Amino acid sequence: DDSGAECAACKQTLPAASFSRAQLNNKGPGKQRCTECLSLADATVKTSELQKQAEVLQEARAEVTRAASKSAPIRLAAAVKEAAVEAALVTGLKPKRIGGGRGAGRGRGNNPNSMLGRGKPKP
Repeated sequence: DDSGAECAACKQTLPAASFSRAQLNNKGPGKQRCTECLSLADATVKTSELQKQAEVLQEARAEVTRAASKSAPIRLAAAVKEAAVEAALVTGLKPKRIGGGRGAGRGRGNNPNSMLGRGKPKP
């Protein structure tokens, strides 16, 4: 079927070659967008995401500046947050928290010599 379709974005009737196969097969009439409109929409989304990330980085840098006169742990937390935001901007990967403090090997039940978590003594 090479009759063509109307693009939902630019409202032009274009030949089927101007649409991706997925747009023609998966989208119904009135929802199909031509490849040019799709690429324009993708570029707009990427630009807005980059602007948002740049704003988050700017805020993190401002937080580091505000933390300069505070205690060392607060300064460190602000610097770590800034580094994570900048790394996410450069690499495209989101930061991942590793470990959970002291680990799972402490507390109830893991230490056979611990009295915690043993329950009631048997008579």
